[in-house]
Amino acid sequence: MVPEGPSAIQRLRTRASEEASETAFALLDGLWHGPVGIAVLDRALRFVQVNEPFAELSGTSPAGHAGEQFADVAAGAERSAREELLRLEDACRVVAETGRPFLNLVLGLRSGGRTREWLCSVFPVRAPDGTSRGVLAIVSDATNDREREAALARARDDAQRALGRLERLLDVTAALSQARTAEDVMSVLVLQADRAFGVVSAVAFVRKGDQVELVAAMGPAEDRRERLASLPLDAPIPAARAARDGIPFWFESAEALDAAFPGFVHSAPHLSAFGSLAALPLRVGETILGAVAFGFAKARSLPPEERALLVAAAEQCALALDRARLLDAEREAREAEARSRALLDAVVENAPVGIGFLDPELRFGRVNRLLADMNGLLVEDHLGKTMAELFPGLPAAEVERAWRDVLETGRPVLDTEVQGETPAAPGKRRTWLESWYPVRSGDEILGVGTLVREVTAERAAEEFQRNVLGVVGHDLRNPLSALATSARVLVASEQLPRELRRVVERIVANAVRMDRIISVLLDYARVRGGQRIPLHRTACDLAAIAELAADECEAAHPGRVVRRAGEGDVTGSWDPDRVAQVIVNLLSNAIDYSPAGSGVELSWRADDAGAVLEIANGGPPIPPEVVPSLFEPFRRAERQRAGGKDGLGLGLFIARAIANAHGGDLGVRSAPGERTVFTLRLPRGAERR
Repeated sequence: MVPEGPSAIQRLRTRASEEASETAFALLDGLWHGPVGIAVLDRALRFVQVNEPFAELSGTSPAGHAGEQFADVAAGAERSAREELLRLEDACRVVAETGRPFLNLVLGLRSGGRTREWLCSVFPVRAPDGTSRGVLAIVSDATNDREREAALARARDDAQRALGRLERLLDVTAALSQARTAEDVMSVLVLQADRAFGVVSAVAFVRKGDQVELVAAMGPAEDRRERLASLPLDAPIPAARAARDGIPFWFESAEALDAAFPGFVHSAPHLSAFGSLAALPLRVGETILGAVAFGFAKARSLPPEERALLVAAAEQCALALDRARLLDAEREAREAEARSRALLDAVVENAPVGIGFLDPELRFGRVNRLLADMNGLLVEDHLGKTMAELFPGLPAAEVERAWRDVLETGRPVLDTEVQGETPAAPGKRRTWLESWYPVRSGDEILGVGTLVREVTAERAAEEFQRNVLGVVGHDLRNPLSALATSARVLVASEQLPRELRRVVERIVANAVRMDRIISVLLDYARVRGGQRIPLHRTACDLAAIAELAADECEAAHPGRVVRRAGEGDVTGSWDPDRVAQVIVNLLSNAIDYSPAGSGVELSWRADDAGAVLEIANGGPPIPPEVVPSLFEPFRRAERQRAGGKDGLGLGLFIARAIANAHGGDLGVRSAPGERTVFTLRLPRGAERR
C-alpha cells in the first residue's frame, strides 16, 4: 500500500505557519531598521547584537558591542554617560534575574552637543521551554517631546499672564465707563489701583492752570491730603512733573526716586513706605488733564508689559475724564436753561476739541470756532447744511449712517476715526477722532452732538517713526562715504607709516561694514514702509552668481569649504547683486551654524517656473517653534553659532524680501536627523538669455 502524502489541511497549516513566520520576520526587520534603538543580550548580559540607533546612544559602533558587557562599552565614555549606561545594565540584570520586564527607565545622555533624554524598557527573552535566554532592551529618543512640553508650558504661562493683564485693564475700563464726573473718574482709578495693579498708595491730580489739585488719594497718601491739595506744576514731586511735562516717570527703587528728586522723601514722609513708584500724565492728544501716581510697597522691576498696562489705564482715565467734563457741562446746561446756555456757549467755544450739533435731519445747527477752523469754513457757513453738502472729500454717507444709529438707539459712538479732506487743507488727507452722542431734552432726542479731535499729526508721527530709519540711513551715507574715501586715499599714500596704515585699513574695513549695515537698514525701512526692494534686472546666470558668492564666503571663512553642484539652464532676468546678497547671507548662516570642519552644500537646478537654488548644512536643527518666525525682522534661530557671530537679525528678512521682489520665494526645512536646507526659487522674469 502506497503511503499517503500530507493532507490538504496539513499543507494549509504549513503554508500559514510559513507566511506568519515571514510576516513576523518582516515586522522585526522593519523595527530593527527603524528609529528605535534595540539591543539583544545573553544571560550573562553580553551584547549579542545592537542596531544603529542603540549604537548612537552608547557611542560605540554596532560591531563594537558584540560579546562585550556594558562596562566594556562604557569604558571610553564620559563619566556621566558611563553612569547612565550602567543604570541600564542594572535594569537588564533585574529583568534577567526576575523574568519580569522593566519599563520606562529615563536616561540622560549628551549627543550632538546637547543632553538628550532616552526612554528605555527591558524585556526577558525566553526559549520555547520557558527558560531565560537573555534580555531585549528597547530605547527611544524622548528629547523633542520633553522640549515641546516645556515650550507649551511657557506659552501657556505667557498667555495666562497676558490674559491677567487684560482682565485687570478691562476691570478698570469697565469701572471708568460708569463714572459720570471728574471726581468719579479719578476716584475709580485710585480705588481700583490696589486690586488691579497691586499698589499700596495712589494719588490723582487734575491740572488747573499752573497748579495741580488733588482729586483722589488712597493708602498713606490719604493722610497727606492737606499738604497735597494744591501744588505748583514745578513742585519737586513726580506727579506734578508728569502733569507739567506730559511724560511718565518710573522709579524701580527708593534710591532711584531719591536720586531724581533729592529731598522728596523728606518733604513727603509717607513716601518712605514705598519701594518703587510710577507717575503718569493724563492726556488727550496734546492736552494734559492731570496726572496719577502709584506707589508699590517693595522695590520691583517694572517690565515693558507692566508699564504698558499702567499707561493704558492712564489713557482710559484721561478719555473718561475728558468725557466726564463734557458730560458735566451738558448736565449743568439742563439745570438752568438761561444760565446754562451762556455757560454752554462758553464751554463750546473754548473747548480743546471741535464741537458740533446736528438736528434730526442731520443738518448742522451749531459748531464751535475750533471745529469751524478745522473744517476751513466760517461758523455760519455750516448752519442748515449737511455733511455731504459741505465736505465732498469726507465719507459723508458712512458717517451719516452712524449718526442715524445714534438718533435711533440713543447710544453714543465713541472714538471713531474719520479720514478725508476739508476746505481747510485742500488736497491734504487728514485724520480726526470723533465721538457722537445723542443730545437730549428729557426723554426727547433733539439731535446728535459731535466731538472732533484732529489726530493728523499723531498719525504722521507714527508714519515718521516708520520712516525715520530710512532717513537716518540716507543721512549717514554721505559722511560715511567721505570717511571711507579719505581713508582709502591715506592707504594708497606711500608716505603713510606702516603703523598708521594698519589703523587706516581698519577704518576702511569698518566703514565698509557700516555701509552694509546701513544698506540692510534701508532695505528694512523700505519693506516696512510697504515698498518692494528696488531691483536692477539684467540677463544673468544663477550658476555664475552662486560660484562668485561661494568664493567670497570661502575667503571670509578660512578653512571652510562650499561644495557646489548644479545642472540645467538657470539663466533669467534678475538683479545679480541682490541675488548674490541672498546667497552670501544664506551661505554665511550655513557656515556659522554648522560644525567647524564640516562642509556646506550649494546646488542649483532648473524647473518649470525658473531656477531653484538650495543651501544645506549639518549641525543641530532649527527648533520647530522658531521656524514660523525665522524670517521676521530682528529674530534669530536659537542655535549655537559655530562662528560665535551675531548680526542685526535682519538678514533672512531682507533675503526673503529680495526673493519676493523677484516674484520668487525663500523657504526652509529643518528636522532632527536631517540637514537644514534653505531653498530659493526665482522665476526667470521678462528677459532671458
